[in-house]
Amino acid sequence: YFNGGTPDYITVPNSVIDVSGNPITVECFLFIAGPDAFQPVWGLSNGGGGSAKINLHDSGDGALTIEQTVGGGSFSIATSVRAAIQSKWAHVAFVREGNGSSESKLYVNGALSATGTVSGNLTGWTGAFRIGRNPEDYSTALDGYISNFKITHAAVYTSAFTAPTSPLTTTSQSTSASDVKLLTLQSNRFKDNSTDKLAISLVGAPRISTFSPFDVSNKADTDIY
Repeated sequence: YFNGGTPDYITVPNSVIDVSGNPITVECFLFIAGPDAFQPVWGLSNGGGGSAKINLHDSGDGALTIEQTVGGGSFSIATSVRAAIQSKWAHVAFVREGNGSSESKLYVNGALSATGTVSGNLTGWTGAFRIGRNPEDYSTALDGYISNFKITHAAVYTSAFTAPTSPLTTTSQSTSASDVKLLTLQSNRFKDNSTDKLAISLVGAPRISTFSPFDVSNKADTDIY
């Protein structure tokens, strides 16, 4: 749980996105509890303006936006998805299939919601990868929940799919465990369940919650410990 205040967020080494021109998938279950406003979800950036960056945020106007400015990249904007992520769990997946035009795709609950292009290499990062906060230190932070955050160095999804309904594993979606570089926010403590066992660092006070995308009987905000 990220309370949108202090702000709370999590960092992991930027090696999770160091993939040059190779494919990558960043996916999680997302529940936005806060108001219709800018809500950062995850990202990595070498600075403001035109610096190399890749991040996902809810822009507050009903759109999920993947911001890619790496070697002439472009924005991928999924419009009219606010209803799918506001006060309900949704599976959100960003996939870059490799180099080339329109190789980047954003899926919400398995549906292809946006496409974009990033022609440069996702490498040479200077900062840490953040979950729950924009890497450029915007004044806002995520007010909501993230579960089963997974980064795989492979194109896990290449077309519309049925969204997962159970916890993600290192071998789910027919991927090799060695390709999974991060699998976290699915345990009773902050840990990386991938074979890489990356260090998880907390900033502020993100909290473990029993509120789960796999048990709709749970209620948000009432069972945090």
